[in-house]
Amino acid sequence: MHCALAGVVDICLIPEVNFNLDGGHGLMAYIETLLADKGHCVICVAEGAGQVTAALNLCVFVVTWFTFTLAIVTWFAIILASLVIITSC
Repeated sequence: MHCALAGVVDICLIPEVNFNLDGGHGLMAYIETLLADKGHCVICVAEGAGQVTAALNLCVFVVTWFTFTLAIVTWFAIILASLVIITSC
């Protein structure tokens, strides 16, 4: 934290402040800008920084996995129902 206050650090990530990785105003875009302008980027990461971002990414993964699994189960149920109808005729 003292390095960040001294102006040595370009980016200081702390757990009290949430940040976005992607997008026009996200962290990755800012890092790319610094690399293009200065040729380097010093990042200070405090313990616990990015927990909300990681939790959101985990939630997106779980929802995507659940949706995919639900689609497979639904498709399997449709196929099974079709086979039951075909064999009963």
